[in-house]
Amino acid sequence: MPRLYSLWDRFADWFNRLGLSENTILLGFAVGIGLASALGVVAFYYLIDLAYWILYLTPAVYLTQSGFLAYRPLLTGVGLTVA
Repeated sequence: MPRLYSLWDRFADWFNRLGLSENTILLGFAVGIGLASALGVVAFYYLIDLAYWILYLTPAVYLTQSGFLAYRPLLTGVGLTVA
């Protein structure tokens, strides 16, 4: 643990030596948070597409039409139970 504190102290000292104004620091945080949020949205949409592929398209290929028609309400019931 002491090494972690040492690393943080060195980073804080380096950052303080930059002499940035408060507005510059806040703008940097705003840009960083905005980029992280945008990447989170993109990842969320990819996860939605992945869930659609795993839970809807893949069973449609491997199940018969009547099996798939029985699968959809079962999947909905499991989803409601989990929620």
